[in-house]
Amino acid sequence: MKNTFTHFFFLILCSVFLFSCGNDDNDPQITSELEGVWSLKSMDYDGKYSAYQQGELLDEGTFTGKASEISMTFEFKGDQLVASGSFNMTMEYDLFPGVVYKVPVSGSNFTGTWEANGDKIYFQTLSGAEEAQIISQTDNELVFKMSSTMSQAAIGAENVFEMDGVYVLNK
Repeated sequence: MKNTFTHFFFLILCSVFLFSCGNDDNDPQITSELEGVWSLKSMDYDGKYSAYQQGELLDEGTFTGKASEISMTFEFKGDQLVASGSFNMTMEYDLFPGVVYKVPVSGSNFTGTWEANGDKIYFQTLSGAEEAQIISQTDNELVFKMSSTMSQAAIGAENVFEMDGVYVLNK
């Protein structure tokens, strides 16, 4: 039973990486530096999860993962964001050491808005808002960290994921 819930919740977790996004004041200098087409080069993440059935805790633990076979772009134009492409998500749960789950994420196209302020980028899409912290930025590379908490419920089950992801994009 735990294995079925783990697989179900892993698929739900994948959706947070596709549709994470926030909003705040805009810094024109940072905005112009970020404008353009960026390719996702890597995405590494870790976090913890809790799985519940009818309010009873079934499982909790930690996970790590990364994206591979990446063909994903993000276009920052004005205040608009257009993302498209695909990648594979891999994840390893502490519950199943040595077992790596691999899920293809294709057709991950979405649009939204974005703003930059200081060392923050705020994204907004139909699925919600997210805030990213810029770790480093050059003319050709952008590295940011985004923390997310997501809760999904279905058929009396609920899964809560708290994760930190580091994204590397190149122009």
